[in-house]
Amino acid sequence: MIWAKLDTAVATTQVWAVVVPKNATYTAGQPVTNLTRVNLSFNPALNRRQATWAPPLRHAGQNAVTYFAMSEDALGTRLVATPKSAGLRVHGGTAVRIPWQLLK
Repeated sequence: MIWAKLDTAVATTQVWAVVVPKNATYTAGQPVTNLTRVNLSFNPALNRRQATWAPPLRHAGQNAVTYFAMSEDALGTRLVATPKSAGLRVHGGTAVRIPWQLLK
């Protein structure tokens, strides 16, 4: 379970995490198209955004996880919170829990 607890004063429209394996390599000047994005949905019972993620084998070991959150102001302008990053160690292909506080 990947989850994020958000400031309830901010009307969040989207929350997602991007997971990058430690040994990932990319060619300079080329677009990166194969990162793992996990979209988090609101769970009202726990008052948090969350998703179940079963890491594939390529994510075994150390990973970098960056969380993103988006909201809209009264005029409908999209606002993206400063991304938050954390390390994550995955043991094989099991589900993981990554807690992070966003927009506080």
